[in-house]
Amino acid sequence: MLTVLLLSSCTPPREVAEVTSRPKPPPGAVEEKQALDTDPTEVGLGEDSYPYDEVDVPAAVDGRIWPPDLLPENAWEREHDFLPDSTWRVTTQRSALRLGSTCSAGFVSSRGLVLTNHHCIRDLLERVEQPGEDLLGSGFLARHDSLERILEDTYVDELLRVEDVTREVLQAARNVRGADHRQEARRKRARAIEQRMENTLNGPDSLHVVEVFETYSAVKYSAYVYRRHRHLRLVFAPDINAGFFGGNTDNFSWPRHTFDVALLRVVDSTGVAHEPEYWLPLHTGGTKEGESVFAVGNPGRTMRLAPVSVLEFERDAHLPARVQALARRMDVIEGYVRAPTDSIDMRGALMQVQNMHKADVGRLQGLVQGNVLPVRASWERDLRRTLRRDDSLRKAFDNVHEQLALVQESKESSMRRGQAFLFFADPSAGSRILTRALYANVYAQWKQRGATEQDLADIRREALSLEDWPRDVERGLILERLVDLERVLGMRDPTVRRLFESISPEALADTLANHSALIHNDSLRQLLDTNYLASRDVSIRVIRALGPLFLTFDQEWRGLLSREHVSMGELEELRYHIHGSASPPDASFTLRYSDGRIRATRRHEGAFTRVSGMQELARMNPDPDEWDLHAAWQKTDSAFVQTPLNFVSTLDITGGSSGSPVIDTKGRLVGIVFDSNIEKLPDDFALVPGDGRAIAVDVRAILIALDEVYNAERLLRELNPRL
Repeated sequence: MLTVLLLSSCTPPREVAEVTSRPKPPPGAVEEKQALDTDPTEVGLGEDSYPYDEVDVPAAVDGRIWPPDLLPENAWEREHDFLPDSTWRVTTQRSALRLGSTCSAGFVSSRGLVLTNHHCIRDLLERVEQPGEDLLGSGFLARHDSLERILEDTYVDELLRVEDVTREVLQAARNVRGADHRQEARRKRARAIEQRMENTLNGPDSLHVVEVFETYSAVKYSAYVYRRHRHLRLVFAPDINAGFFGGNTDNFSWPRHTFDVALLRVVDSTGVAHEPEYWLPLHTGGTKEGESVFAVGNPGRTMRLAPVSVLEFERDAHLPARVQALARRMDVIEGYVRAPTDSIDMRGALMQVQNMHKADVGRLQGLVQGNVLPVRASWERDLRRTLRRDDSLRKAFDNVHEQLALVQESKESSMRRGQAFLFFADPSAGSRILTRALYANVYAQWKQRGATEQDLADIRREALSLEDWPRDVERGLILERLVDLERVLGMRDPTVRRLFESISPEALADTLANHSALIHNDSLRQLLDTNYLASRDVSIRVIRALGPLFLTFDQEWRGLLSREHVSMGELEELRYHIHGSASPPDASFTLRYSDGRIRATRRHEGAFTRVSGMQELARMNPDPDEWDLHAAWQKTDSAFVQTPLNFVSTLDITGGSSGSPVIDTKGRLVGIVFDSNIEKLPDDFALVPGDGRAIAVDVRAILIALDEVYNAERLLRELNPRL
C-alpha cells in the first residue's frame, strides 16, 4: 500500500515498515535545494538556555525496548527475579512474527495458526468477501481447513537469527569525509550485505529476507535474517461490534472492553498447513495483577532520541497542523458512513483516520501539558555538560544540537506553504482522484523522458494500489484540499488564481468528483496504458497546477529530513559514547522485547476488565455504531461473565506493537497487545513514569469466546490440545 506521510516526524524511517513512498519528480524537473548557509553558532542554544525547570530524569527515559541480542539480563533479574534461558529465548523469538508492514503477530499452534489483532487485518476482510457477505459486520469463521480463505499479498516474517555485521559496514566509511557521506557509504554497504546474504540463502523459492539495521548509529549494525511466509489463510475474525467494541469513543482509553483478535494460518505453496518449529502455548490460567510479563513484537520508530528543538517543532507546528487537517477529513468520511450514498464500505477508512487523529491529539497534549519537555531538556542539559568536559567529544559533536535547531527553523518556514499539501496523496486521508492524477502525470512524463521499465512498473503498481472511494467522499476531500490551498497560499498566489479564476472551489470539487475518469481504478489503468496527458480528463488542468508545487515542496521537505537524519545519527553516536548500551537503541520495526508488570492505573481500580463490563456498557449505551453486542455475547452464566477480557500493564510499546504476544516468565502466552491508553501516547517522546499503560486481550477471553460465543471447537482444540 502506498504510504505518503508528509510532514512526518523528525527522523526518516528506515525502509522497512513505514516506508515513505511517493511519485518522484520527472528526471531534471526539480533541482536539489541548496544547504543552509547559516552559522550554527548564531543559533545560541547553550545547555543552560532551555526554558524549562530542571527535573529528575527517569532511569529508563529512552525506553525499555531491546533487540533480542541485547536483552538487559541484569535489569530483568533485579526487577523480575528472572533470567531467560536459551529455550525461552529461542521459543519467543521464533514464535513472534512481523505481519506485513504494520503489525506484530505470533505462532500459537503446531499447525501454523497465527494470532494477531482484528484491527491489523480489517482491510483484508473486504478482499476475501464473497457476494452478499459483510465480513466486517458479521465476522468470519472457517469450520474446516478447506474453508479458510486465501489472503493475497500478505505475509509474516519469522526472525531466524541476528548477525553482527558492524565491522564490514563501518569499514565502508573508514576513509570517507563528512557525516552525510559516511552515512551514505554505510547505507550502501548495508544494502550490499543484504543482497549478498539473500543470494546465498535463497534458492528458487526465495524464502529468506535479510535486512541490515543500524542498531546504534555509526557503532553497531545487525543483519536480521527472516523466513518470509508468503502464503496465508484467514481463519477467524470476530464481528466489528466485538472487535472494536466502544469504537472511537473508547479508543486509547482505559477501562477497555474489546475482543481485538484474529487468527490466520501459514500454509505452504500447495495449501498444506505449515508446522513451525516453535510456537507459544496458551496459559489457560492467565495472569494476575503484579505478575511480570514481556511483550515480543515489532515496535516502530519513536522520537525518544530527538532533541528538544525537534519536540518543540512537533508541539508548535507539526502536530497542530495535522490535528486540524485530520479533523476536517474525518468529518467528511464520517458524514458518508452515517448516510452512505454508495455501496462502497468506508467504515475501515473512518476507523483509520479516527485513530490517527486521536493519536495525534494525545501526543500533542503530552507535549503541551505533560512533563515530557522538562524531562528531555534536563536529559539534554546533562548530555551537553558531559560533552563540554570531554575535548575529543566536543571536537567531534559540539555543533550537533545547533545544526538540528537550524533544521527545525527551516522546517517551520517550509511548513508555512507545506500545510497546503498535508495528506496530499496519503491513502488514508487523501483524494483518490488527485492521487491518481499525480501518479498518472508523473508516469506520462517519465515515459516521455525514457525512464526504465522497472521505474515505470513501480509507479504503475503504486498508482493502481488504491481502492475506489465514493463520489461524495471524493468531493469532500477535494474541497478540503482546495480550501487548504486558498487558505495557506492566498488568492494572490499565481497557482491559486489560475485554479479559481473562473470557478469556485466548491464547483471545481464537484466537477472533479462527477466528471473525472479517475474516480475508478479501472479507468486509471486504461489512461496509463494510453496517454493520460493526451486525454481530456478534467483532472489534468488541476494536477498540472498542483503537481509541480507539491513535488517541489516534497523535494525540499525530504531534503530537510535527510539533513536532520544525518545530525540525528551524530546525536545518537554521541549518546552511545557517553551512555554505551545501558540505554536501548530506538525501535525500528524489528523484533524487540519489553518487560513490565500487570499494574492498574492510579485513576482506576484493578488491572482487568471482564465480560460483564462489556455487557453493561452495551446496555447503557444504545448507539449501535459503537456499543452494540451480538446476542451470543450476552450469555449470563457466571463463569462467562466473570472471564477477564482486557488487562493493562507497564509494558513499553509503540506503533507496530499491535498484535505482540504477551508472555510470562515460562514462555506462555497470557495475552495479545492491541492498544494503549491516551496517557501513554506521549511515551513516544520520553518514557516518563505515570499512568501510561499497554492494553491487551486476555488469553482466557480468547478461549472462552471461541468456545461459547463463536462455537469454534476445531480452533479451540488446536489452541488447547488438552481439551
